[in-house]
Amino acid sequence: MFKEKKEWEVEPQLQKYVLGDLPRLSNPWVEVDHVYFLVNVGNYHWFLGLIDLPNWNLMNFDSLRGKEHDDKVTTLVVPISRMLPWVLESVGYFDIKKNMVEKKGKIFHMCWLQSPHQLGFGDCGIFTCKFGEFMMHKKSHQLVEPYKIKYYREKYVVELYYHVDIKRTRKMLGHDKHC
Repeated sequence: MFKEKKEWEVEPQLQKYVLGDLPRLSNPWVEVDHVYFLVNVGNYHWFLGLIDLPNWNLMNFDSLRGKEHDDKVTTLVVPISRMLPWVLESVGYFDIKKNMVEKKGKIFHMCWLQSPHQLGFGDCGIFTCKFGEFMMHKKSHQLVEPYKIKYYREKYVVELYYHVDIKRTRKMLGHDKHC
């Protein structure tokens, strides 16, 4: 499938992510063990990816599974697993993380993790957000309950409205000039 080897120059934008310059207020990857990322499949489905740096794994948390779908996801994720070592090397990751030098140039191992399945079409975005939220709080993504998707969606709406309202109020009061 990916047999042809081409010369490739690392995109400076990718380096900014690894260095912690993007998105704003991020940590450099040398300071973290896990990096979460979102993947869109054909403009119809989202899932959560996790780069597990210490174990050199690229894990997929997907609420939609099936042979045809998994093949599409593999087509998207395999290039990431091959590109990551080169991006890390281009920013001096292995110079700082000397315990990881043996991983230099090695492709990340890709694995699927058993995840709760979505019940309705269009629920993948909420599943993706909840998987990430649970894992960032050191809770199993298995605890995301498919029957609570409507509740999760409404909860996010209220939390976002509240957040925007606080920002608007602070700006009106002159407490936050960078809203």
